[in-house]
Parts: sequence; structure tokens; C-alpha cells
Amino acid sequence: MRFETEIRDTAYGGYGVGTFTDGRTAFIPFTVEGDKVIAEMTEDKKSFIYADLVEVVKPSEKRGEKYCPLIGVCGGCSFGHINYEAQKEIKVKIVRQAFRNIKFEVPSEVVSAESLRYRNRATFKVKEGKLGFYAFKSRDFIEIADCPLISETLIEKCRAFAVENISDEIYELYAVENGKGGFLASVKGLDANDIKFVAFDGIAGKDFVLGEEDMELDTPLGAMLISGDSFLQSNRFLMGELQQRAVTASGVNALELYCGSGFFTLGLAEKFRSVTAVEISKEAVRLGRKLELGNVRWVAGDVAKFLKSDKGRFDHLFVDPPRTGLEKSVINFIKDKKPSSVTYVSCNPTTLARDITRLESIYAVKSLTIMDMFPGTHHVECVAVLGFK
Repeated sequence: MRFETEIRDTAYGGYGVGTFTDGRTAFIPFTVEGDKVIAEMTEDKKSFIYADLVEVVKPSEKRGEKYCPLIGVCGGCSFGHINYEAQKEIKVKIVRQAFRNIKFEVPSEVVSAESLRYRNRATFKVKEGKLGFYAFKSRDFIEIADCPLISETLIEKCRAFAVENISDEIYELYAVENGKGGFLASVKGLDANDIKFVAFDGIAGKDFVLGEEDMELDTPLGAMLISGDSFLQSNRFLMGELQQRAVTASGVNALELYCGSGFFTLGLAEKFRSVTAVEISKEAVRLGRKLELGNVRWVAGDVAKFLKSDKGRFDHLFVDPPRTGLEKSVINFIKDKKPSSVTYVSCNPTTLARDITRLESIYAVKSLTIMDMFPGTHHVECVAVLGFK
């Protein structure tokens, strides 16, 4: 069923918020507040609906020129149709909405840099020698000639690999660059014998590594190591800024949960006498240990199990959890141990606000930094510092 509506807001997730014919809220992708659109209902959720955009009858002033012809088709750039200044304004609104029940004034500033060619890592689907992504909300393969969010040199390397390594089935290629001529990758869906041309300095797959296993990545806080399947902050222009804004506390003993291979650990090691860094990925901990930071104890294991068994005392807690936020065991640990300060790095303001609310009997927000690590998308990074009330 088609209907006309004016978009009045933007929800976390990138959907414009309109009104269906019966008064229910309608969530419509690739729209922005101020648009007047025709949409078609796709899902009826009783209290609200989802709809697809059919036509923009009257465009909002917040719309911008599309930097890619696949915006609205590809599943990547949920904010690609919005001008960049408006993107940042909307992200502040999204954070403020998440923090509406928290006694803290969310700042209006968004730390940002260049909005294109910022990605130093990417995951592609490869089909018949061509790079692509899946379409929005589907498994349909879309071939891409370019992606303006990704470094040109990284795309060139991935394209060279795809052309020479053709498979009957779609496979997944993840690649990362270090900004000084080094490239690593990992692949799912190909065996070592299937790879005719590596293209990168090294590539990993299930039970094999061809070429280099890891490489250095320079950061303002020192060099770290990454591998072909490392998780890494993807904005090469803001990585250092994020490090420096997040690692501000100092003291005696720090506990870092979800530490990865040491992106923030480098700074914590300089500011604390001792650091315990916990990460479930054995590969990430392997890379972290190779940094040989003398005052850091690396723990490869589940966060909940570690907290249950460890009897140490820490005056600062640093967390950078997945999008789902902190596990209940971490919340309970904080309430029990009461570290004097907590730094919380989050890519999901909704779960960040939820977890802060769970700790509000003990802690208050002392500062909040909003960073646009993901221009063109609805994702937003926050750094919250908590202290005793």
C-alpha cells in the first residue's frame, strides 16, 4: 500500500520517521527530516510499519548530492543522501535522544574530519572476479566500480585479487592497509589451493596464511600490530584523535576490557603503573603480546569468566565493548569494585545510555565526546567518562 508523508525525524538505524495513513509511525530508509515522500509499506509491525521509498515529492534542505550512484541500493550508506553538516546535526540528536533520561547536557560539537576515502579496511563480496556488496536488506549481489568511502589504494588491491582469483561461489574478502604501503587480507570461501595471486603482503584463511602474518600500524601513541583479520578502527583520519580523547585518565592500576590488539592499551600503558588487558580473541592477544609492553598483563579469554575469577583491584576501568554494550557481569563488577573512574568507548549510543543508567546510583557522566568515525552512515562513536557522584 502506497501513502504520502512528511518526514519529521530520523531514528537510530538511519530510517526517516513519517506517518502512515492510520496514524502509526512509519520508518522509511533513505529519507531525511523535511522530505515529503511517497512510500510503500513493506512490513506491518502492529504498532508501527516499515516502508520503502518510492518517490521524493519535495526534497528536504538537508538532502545533499549523492557521492555514489548506488546510494539507496547498496546496504552501506544509510546517510549517503544527506549533506554532511546535516548528518552531524542528526547524530547529535540521536545521542541526545538516547541520553534523554540522563542528567547530562550532551554537547553539540561532533569531532569530524574528511567525509570520503576515510576507510582503511573493508569487507567485500566477490563474484565472478568482481567486487561488490549486498543490496540493502537483501542477499542480492551488487557489483561496484568504486566505493567513495574506501581508500583508493585498498580498492585497487582488492580488485587485483578478485580478478585473478575467480570462484564458482561468492566469497568474502576482508582487507586492511596501514597507510605506509602495507596491505593484509583474509578470505572466507577459498582454500589456499584456490589462490593463484595473493596481491597483498599476506592473506589468511581457514587454517592457512600466505605471506606475512601481521604488520605495523603507526598511531600517535606508538606502533601496534594488525593482521589480515584484525578488528581495527576504520577511520584513518580520526584514529589518532580517538586514541587521544579516550585515553585521558592516569593512576596506578587499570583494567581494560575488550582490548583488541592494543589500540588503547598503548596509551594506558604510559599513564598507569600496571594494566590488565582482557580480550576474547586469541589472535588479537597474540598481536598485543608482541608489543612487549612491560607493565601490561594480557589475558586471552571471556570477559565474564575473567571477572569471576580475578581478585585484583583497579582504580580505573576502560571498556570498548561490541555494539550490544556491556554484559551484566561487567555492570555487576563495576558496582562491586567501584573503580574511581570509567572510560566507555561506544559505537551505539542506545546501549551506552542504557549501561550508564544501570550505574547511575554510583556514577555520573563527567564528559562526553561525539565523534563521526563513520560519515555517510548512521553510526556514531561516543567516548564517555564516568566518575563518582
